[in-house]
Amino acid sequence: MHYRDTQALSSKHQDVHKHFNDGAFVVHKTNRAFSIALDHAHKQVNAFVKGQGGAVGLTENPAALRKWMVGGPELSQMIEEFQGSFTVSEERDDHEQKPGVRSTFLKDVVNTVSCFEELGNPFTEESKNLMAIHTKDIMNDSVVATVKNAHCLFVKKRFIDRSKPVTDPLKKNNLPTFSTPTKKAVSKDQAKFKLLKEDCSLFGWLYIACQTRDGNLDEFFL
Repeated sequence: MHYRDTQALSSKHQDVHKHFNDGAFVVHKTNRAFSIALDHAHKQVNAFVKGQGGAVGLTENPAALRKWMVGGPELSQMIEEFQGSFTVSEERDDHEQKPGVRSTFLKDVVNTVSCFEELGNPFTEESKNLMAIHTKDIMNDSVVATVKNAHCLFVKKRFIDRSKPVTDPLKKNNLPTFSTPTKKAVSKDQAKFKLLKEDCSLFGWLYIACQTRDGNLDEFFL
């Protein structure tokens, strides 16, 4: 709906369309073509007004609150003027228009499309197994249990059972997730083969050490 209204501005609201083309939908704090939105600009001004200590406790003192409301905006303007006198000339281009950022974004898009073309559309998958959409690896039962019981970490204990207050922080847990590496089962033959390779490597290093020391291997093994 918002996109359709934006497309119809040139025909239904020509004056608003002209202001938007002139860049009147943002606050121009720099020389760049696009700066920040209006609500972000208000938050930054409030941060200047509050200062390092913030506005904690001012609402309980009417006299201090009036001083803060009257003098705060003036102090904010003075700080911005002081900082602006030392700022260097800025580029007009946005940081997202730089070649490096654009090439990285294009690379991410190409990788996403190629993944969909190789593995298929993940949203049309009819399998009942839980799998990662970018690799189609089927998750084990522990990850499935984590997904099914994730609501118990916050909702159930705080709103249903009310065993914990809402303000109680969520502690770090070691629950298995999609990124948790899966331990592969190693057969007995593979374990023996790995052990033999390690022994061969060890004897190889011993041989090199003995040759380097005195060149007499018989004395070493005896």
